Amino acid sequence: MSPEQASRKAADGRSDQYSLAVVAYEMLAGKVPFDASGLAAIVALQRDALPTIPTGWSEAVKTVMRRALEKDPEKRFSSCTEFVDALRWTQ
Repeated sequence: MSPEQASRKAADGRSDQYSLAVVAYEMLAGKVPFDASGLAAIVALQRDALPTIPTGWSEAVKTVMRRALEKDPEKRFSSCTEFVDALRWTQ
């Protein structure tokens, strides 16, 4: 769930991009970016907390993932394609 959905605000394609970034984070890190006991606590983290970015990631991957996981949708990539392309170029 994107931060805007957790805050009951309007969602658009950038919400999907945030969700894709959460899945990519889990694939790269081997753990979810937000973990807590109980759904309400996880939703609150999605809305308010910044994920811990693993230190073993390259600076390029860190930059891309931070942007994709921004709380403000205006600061994220404009599309899932743009996010995936940026992540691909970090290789």
